[in-house]
Amino acid sequence: MFVVNIISFLLEQLILATFDKNSIFIPLFSLISLIITYQLLKNKKNLIYVGLVMGLLYDIALTQTLFLNTLLFMLVSLIIIYYYSITSTKLIYTIILTIISIVVYRTITYIVYILFTIEPFNFFELLKGIYSSLIINIIYIVIIQLIFNKKIKRRKKDTEYTY
Repeated sequence: MFVVNIISFLLEQLILATFDKNSIFIPLFSLISLIITYQLLKNKKNLIYVGLVMGLLYDIALTQTLFLNTLLFMLVSLIIIYYYSITSTKLIYTIILTIISIVVYRTITYIVYILFTIEPFNFFELLKGIYSSLIINIIYIVIIQLIFNKKIKRRKKDTEYTY
């Protein structure tokens, strides 16, 4: 189940090392992997703990902002739990959730960055950060969802009869 998180984290590091920072392909695979992890978990609230671990790992390995990503990954985990409680795990809803997750993550990260640096607010930089993440992450979530679809359906059947 956590294979998707490990693969996502490693693949994200590989792409970040390969592409330029100004590329239109900026992955957030570690964050987006939480969406599939939710669908594979029996106890859905455990996603918060997975978000905590993934965010902390992200902070340590990829950024210099200790605990910022930890908190953001946990926030996105809560959004995922709530979102799927009112929708379903169909692919279209998963794509919408991917977009919501990226917009929330990029917006909060940008606001924190602006608050703690001298840089002036630039709305176009925020938009660039969002759209540069959308393309590759939507493609990624579609591929991962299709790969894990059989396991997700099996997990859904297993939990339907659990009281």
